[in-house]
Amino acid sequence: MKVDFGRRVTISSAIAILLLGSAVTLSLCIGGSPGSAADQTLVSCGRGVPALKCNPSLDPTLNTPLPSSNPVPSTPSPGSQNIVCGADFFSPQEVARLESQFGVFDCFNLAGTNQWVVVSNGLSITSTATPPPASDGGSIVAVETCAAGDASCLGADTQHNFAEFSVYYPPDPSAGGMKFLTTMGTNFVDVADGSCGGFALNTNNGQWYALTTAAIATIGSGSLPPAVTSPSEVSGAAAISNVAPPLVPSSCFTNDPAS
Repeated sequence: MKVDFGRRVTISSAIAILLLGSAVTLSLCIGGSPGSAADQTLVSCGRGVPALKCNPSLDPTLNTPLPSSNPVPSTPSPGSQNIVCGADFFSPQEVARLESQFGVFDCFNLAGTNQWVVVSNGLSITSTATPPPASDGGSIVAVETCAAGDASCLGADTQHNFAEFSVYYPPDPSAGGMKFLTTMGTNFVDVADGSCGGFALNTNNGQWYALTTAAIATIGSGSLPPAVTSPSEVSGAAAISNVAPPLVPSSCFTNDPAS
């Protein structure tokens, strides 16, 4: 079942087009690959299952995550070599706690790096309301950086502790409805933050950047644009026990998508 995020967290058509175009543009500039059905072998999903469910290259929406109790995402990044977290990456108890606090989440390793990433949609998984309300912990991007040579930490099936992650809140974490879009290069995670706009988190410095045309051009040239203001970074241990911080209104840009 696909969640209908509702008017509060629906991005306008103009913003959605900008985000998808920006993701492809930035990917080409810094070495990512959006992939296509033509250069991937299609597999059978089984009788009655849509082909795009197990062939992410067929999904024109870049496979934003669907609700699931499994922490392993259907596709962390179209065309990438990102490794998804294994079934034992978090204990069943921690998976339940994470979903209760942050909603449905994706979990993966950024290709070629020592970083694991968790991206949540910030929507309640227990509410029967349509659309569901925000979860207590809101939308997050959490990053764990493994020490050099730590093979255990880099293992997709090694059990990890969310308390050891660093949690980065987008500008509007408490609204819920954040969509994971894609990754670019080795250190950018792109999201659509509800009705606030599209943003890229730099996992190396913990800064958020608005996915505007100007910002994309700056990042593509090898520089970084000014970061947007966002709530303070916290530990995973703190985030899983506290409510999401409030909106940072000055960082939303949906009224001026081309700036």
